[in-house]
Amino acid sequence: MTEPGAPRATRELSVRQGLALVGGSVALTAAVAVAFTQGLLPYGAPEWSWPLRNPVLAWGPASAVALAAAALAALLTLDKLRGDRVPSRRACAGMLALMVALGAVMMAGVATHEPAYTVTAALVMLSDTSLGYYNEAAQGAGPGDALAQHVARAESPTVPDRVRTHPPGPILLLMAVRNALLGQPDLLAAVEARMQRTWGVTGADLAQMARGGTARPVAATDAVIAVLVGWLLTLAPVLIVLPVYWLGATLADRRVGIVAALLSMTVPSLLCFIPSIDGLGAVLALSALALWAASLRNGGWLYLLAGLGAAVALLWNYGYLALLPVALLLAVGRPERRPVELGRGLLLAAAGFVAFYGFLAAAGGYSLPTAMAASLAAQREIMVREHREYLTWLALNAYGWLLFVGPALLLWFGVGWAGPAGSRDWLRNLAVGLALTLAGLLLLGSTRGEVERIWVFLMPLAALPAAGALLRLPPSLRLAGPTLVVLAQVVFALVLRSQLHLVTPF
Repeated sequence: MTEPGAPRATRELSVRQGLALVGGSVALTAAVAVAFTQGLLPYGAPEWSWPLRNPVLAWGPASAVALAAAALAALLTLDKLRGDRVPSRRACAGMLALMVALGAVMMAGVATHEPAYTVTAALVMLSDTSLGYYNEAAQGAGPGDALAQHVARAESPTVPDRVRTHPPGPILLLMAVRNALLGQPDLLAAVEARMQRTWGVTGADLAQMARGGTARPVAATDAVIAVLVGWLLTLAPVLIVLPVYWLGATLADRRVGIVAALLSMTVPSLLCFIPSIDGLGAVLALSALALWAASLRNGGWLYLLAGLGAAVALLWNYGYLALLPVALLLAVGRPERRPVELGRGLLLAAAGFVAFYGFLAAAGGYSLPTAMAASLAAQREIMVREHREYLTWLALNAYGWLLFVGPALLLWFGVGWAGPAGSRDWLRNLAVGLALTLAGLLLLGSTRGEVERIWVFLMPLAALPAAGALLRLPPSLRLAGPTLVVLAQVVFALVLRSQLHLVTPF
């Protein structure tokens, strides 16, 4: 099999085909955006829906900054890929650093498209109805308590729903961040001074405002920390470019990895649902999958790290088990790995996984099977309580997921999946695995509504076959074509963010 970094033979699209597909992806985005803004497309069901903004957010400097950063990232990156020569690892590292920096600027632009986003994000962090993890972290006795009390939290109707249905990983992270920031009084004072100058809001004011979303007392210091945590969870999703690049470089070559990374940071769900734990969770989940893919290619102790990566991801969200079909199909795509060698690797991965949860059981009394059963029971209870019907959400979940992938990326994903066989076998297996995973989740029906946010960890995978397709564009379109796709994605994200209240404090 060709090693990563080596050119691969692909059937190049003609100029006419390339223009038609690029123009089609832009036109499709425009058509869906117009239909959405005119109320011709649904945004939920009578049982539950995303609330509309009134008035709609006005486009201004923040949205212009987001588009400019996205365009600059695309142009600077794609300019290095116009030839057939595969970039070196060092060059790819530089491009990824550029993507992370400009992607953070893009993300900040999308976020501040909403006036006073900093205040809103802090209130979301402190709200039980939106998240609830920060308040749990602030009132917990320590990591041991977060682990030992997880089943009791899952079974308690007074605990926020999102905390009940998730493992304690987010609480542990926010507990660590909070403890670190409590030791930085000068930084917190500077943040509060900036808040007062910019919005006329002190920590005490913010704490008072937060009481509308939680019955728990909020200290002024915690309100200031929530500002920083809100921005942490806003910008962290841009790190998705790293595991997506690694997956692309492993499954195909470094050119696919770079283009896929660029596309992945424009997924509307990652841009719109902020602040949230789900974007950072997607980074963790796809990092574990990238470790698995690297293990299949290189063997050795990487399997152990893949097991540890899967364990960490599962401590963040039990739903990441849904990536198993993708992982299995990637293993099928490695015929040169003998069964004995693969079996040895699986044992190493299992050892890493079991060692991680064995340590948590010994240190904090955390039992993965018991905790998962309690959270799944809470999930079922919530679905019954909210009266969300299975058949209603069978169709609407699929629609919502596809919408928040972005029309342009979705079109190119289809082109990549339907492209010539042989040159991108692993990418084809990944596309099949993604489709099977999505179909399985839909038929299971454990989630009814909000999949646009919850299943975001599957969306960046669509960027990999799409990248393979975009690299088949003729040389004259390899700069402008993908750049237009990137801009179409960001414009669509801004349209969604302008129309819908996707994460609200109360």
